[in-house]
Amino acid sequence: MKDILELIATSTLVNNVLSIILILSGVLISILLIFREKTRELSTKIVGIFLVVSMAFISNHWFVYTCTVFIVATIITNLDFLEKLAAILMRSKEYWDHQNKALEKANLSEILDSKKEEATNELAVESTTNIVTANANNKVDPVSVKDRMNTIINFENRILSLLVDPDKGLFLQHHFFTGMRLKDKNRIMIFDAIAEGPNTTYIIEIKATGRKKIVEDALIQITKYMAAYENSQLENAKKTAVRGIIVLPVNENISDFCSTTIGVLKFDPSTETFTNKDVLFNWIYGNHSS
Repeated sequence: MKDILELIATSTLVNNVLSIILILSGVLISILLIFREKTRELSTKIVGIFLVVSMAFISNHWFVYTCTVFIVATIITNLDFLEKLAAILMRSKEYWDHQNKALEKANLSEILDSKKEEATNELAVESTTNIVTANANNKVDPVSVKDRMNTIINFENRILSLLVDPDKGLFLQHHFFTGMRLKDKNRIMIFDAIAEGPNTTYIIEIKATGRKKIVEDALIQITKYMAAYENSQLENAKKTAVRGIIVLPVNENISDFCSTTIGVLKFDPSTETFTNKDVLFNWIYGNHSS
């Protein structure tokens, strides 16, 4: 048995045959899967894996085999897992310290989970004021949650695009980052957007309703987000001031500012404009130019 394994390991002919078999198998599987939209991405990954492994067999070198393991792992595994594995192997304390306070782009699943939680909370608030009806167990109907999620997402997308609009917005596109994720100790926070102003970073929270309880909860939430972002800034880096902006449907009963560090941007859906844009613009830029 040992002799057979050594023969396989040292035989160029065997490696070439294996390579051809893997390439043909990858092509065959991709043909079967690529015409289905749901499996198209999977077929691309399979072809990639087969090609990489095939080239490794052709090279027949231990270093290439090692590289192949990591290349295939990046295709089939979350990159976060590989980073953590490397940090464990290298015993990197700095990596874990940074990961505890890491700001990065959130994935789609995390954003949708965040919106589902937001929709559930909004409907729960409305059910206490008899605006929507909860079921017998005081739980909101899942269909209502899905509908509210769609409303929230559509409203946010409109706001996010308008905030960087050259005529109607407040920020430049390259200073504006959406769907950001922050790890703060054991908590994960999803920011609707983060924007850079002169010497100041703005945490932006968007709400599709201006009901009093929702606004109060948004104020508490954005205050926590601002504190977490301040704590996430690297100790040796130059820290910027942090402010918050809550975007709401226009409501004359709400002032332009909740505090000196939190502004309220009011959106009028009928005209697709921010009614107090000039006030917030002066607050953000003052004597600075964008």
